Amino acid sequence: MSAHPDPTSIQPTAERGRIAYTVAEVAAMLGKHPNTIYEWVQRGALPAEKLGGTIYIPKWALARLLSPAPHEQPAPAATPAGAAGGEVA
Repeated sequence: MSAHPDPTSIQPTAERGRIAYTVAEVAAMLGKHPNTIYEWVQRGALPAEKLGGTIYIPKWALARLLSPAPHEQPAPAATPAGAAGGEVA
């Protein structure tokens, strides 16, 4: 058994072990303008790290954005007292 991987089974670097995406890549994936992504990063709504002059969005942050956890969903608007038809004792 060889210690070196079979060259035919090696994936391109872009597909293998990807841990972060650029703002342009995230914008393209989400169908948004890059300025929207920059705004989300600036507001802190989308975690990011800046390396050199490039902003990177971690893969986990993008995954969270695409499928937020149930507890992160906005809560439904409160119903005014008495409007639901029943009173709480």
